[in-house]
Amino acid sequence: MLSEINLRSRNIGDYEIKFLSEALINDETITKLHLSDNHIGDSGAQQLADALRNNNVGYFWILFEVYLYFT
Repeated sequence: MLSEINLRSRNIGDYEIKFLSEALINDETITKLHLSDNHIGDSGAQQLADALRNNNVGYFWILFEVYLYFT
């Protein structure tokens, strides 16, 4: 049974995250999702949050790396 998906550095943006979010709504096995180094914006993050809110898994880990750039 698949419980973890590593999508690090896959050039995923808001458009692509829509399909992942739709798949996660009905999934009951994925508990860990690696999404570091992608291009997910506010709307993609909201889609993912909405999907996980409606997901039947009791807990979920989403792993991101956050980079702050100061000029």
